Amino acid sequence: MLFSGPSPHVDRAAATPDNGVLAAPRDAPGSDFDGDGYADLAASAEIWADGGGESVFPGVVFVLYGSAGGLTRTGMQRWTAADFVAGDQDEFFGEALAVGDFDGDGYSDLAVGSAEVPFGDVSQSNAGRVRIVYGSSSGLTRERSQLWSQDTPGVRGKAEAEDGFGSVLVAADFGRGDQDDLAIGVGGENGSSGAVAVVYGSTTGLGVAANQLWTQASRGVPGKRTRAQEGFGLSLAAAPFSGGAHADLAVGVPCDRVGGRDEAGSVNVLRGSAAGLTSKGAQLWNQQMAGIKGTPEQGDWFGWSLVAGHFSGRRSADLAVGVSGENEGSGAVNVIYGASRGLTAKGDQIWSHRTKGLGDRRRLDSDLGLQLVTGNFGHDHRGRRYDDLVATAYDSKGVNLVAVIYGAAGGLSTKHSRGWDLDSPGIQGEMVPNGTSFGSALAAGRFGGRELDDLVIGDDQYDGGLFVVINGSASGLTAARNRLWTAASFRQPELTYLGKALAAG
Repeated sequence: MLFSGPSPHVDRAAATPDNGVLAAPRDAPGSDFDGDGYADLAASAEIWADGGGESVFPGVVFVLYGSAGGLTRTGMQRWTAADFVAGDQDEFFGEALAVGDFDGDGYSDLAVGSAEVPFGDVSQSNAGRVRIVYGSSSGLTRERSQLWSQDTPGVRGKAEAEDGFGSVLVAADFGRGDQDDLAIGVGGENGSSGAVAVVYGSTTGLGVAANQLWTQASRGVPGKRTRAQEGFGLSLAAAPFSGGAHADLAVGVPCDRVGGRDEAGSVNVLRGSAAGLTSKGAQLWNQQMAGIKGTPEQGDWFGWSLVAGHFSGRRSADLAVGVSGENEGSGAVNVIYGASRGLTAKGDQIWSHRTKGLGDRRRLDSDLGLQLVTGNFGHDHRGRRYDDLVATAYDSKGVNLVAVIYGAAGGLSTKHSRGWDLDSPGIQGEMVPNGTSFGSALAAGRFGGRELDDLVIGDDQYDGGLFVVINGSASGLTAARNRLWTAASFRQPELTYLGKALAAG
């Protein structure tokens, strides 16, 4: 069975070689699907359909466009696999989503992963594939769309059953030009030891030239493959951890054996360069390393989720690592900070229900760090901007909530931190007795064009699924003017698992 990692929030920092304070917005105007300066949102779901006497549930991706008033139905788009290949009923279309500008034209493009493919043009069931939909002045368009798999001529590797190509996606500029590139998790490759495929952008979009396939056995990658099912590539995050001109790629290996403990977990970091990703200077991180808080234990799953952000406001990005099995399953998040030479153990933090001052910490009973996202939601100081961290957890009643930890000059801080769920004052949702999956997917974006991000929280199990948008403000996230999106919002009552994946662009 494939693990399904998050769809990480991609760092788009203006990178320079120094390690100075980040004072400008991270997202330039125009970095959205239609280039109007308002972030847009892609949200996946499934929809019931009659498949010749059998119930089938094709995947669907809705695209909501931003405006001065935030996300709006005006111009909304609905995409399925059948929009590109007639008759294709891919029920896993939209399992993963990522946003990047792969042709460098100023309009964001959308990558849609279908890691499990019961129908389609790949040579083996569940081998996986990724559809690319390009942006334009009128938004996402069918024109020039691409389909990528390990059956695509020139792509490294071979499409095999249960590979899960596209189970996790992240876009960033790793080098080889000014366009964004796409890293694709192949979590089931080689008996679930895992792999990551990388395809590079160009002025004409993603191409096969110099594409790469990385595994933990690749030359120069630190660590040692000890067994199958290590899960190299089950989570991904991308950012310039040294503050340089190119993004580095963090690769989660949550089932890695560390210190004789199965599934203790590790994270590999490949370095970006003018020639693309390289293992030169690559790093390996786990809880066995000096300076990293915690102890490697069986079932910790260090690296289950990953996200990059500028938590201390500096140009060198930082890495948050979900350790969802830590503390006998209550979970934790390690934060490793960036420096001029890349990530460093200096200042490492660990966040859990044991962290004094952490908002709602007594409710963080299970799986903290299952999903992560970062954005600048407020509480900045003296013109300096700090990214904030959001992590999903369960409480003792099985109710999901998200914990918000705000950034500061010294890094993430307990000051102002709090938890959110569907029962939070002012939120439009309503808690159900047996709990929800609030936080099953997360995203952040400036949907109203403001300088602060809004937080999107998905709940794909709640009565067909939903997601709620909570606005950022000078005083942090606020319930004021929050908006709840459900199947009724899309006028499509047959929807199910709405909000299973989210991505802002």
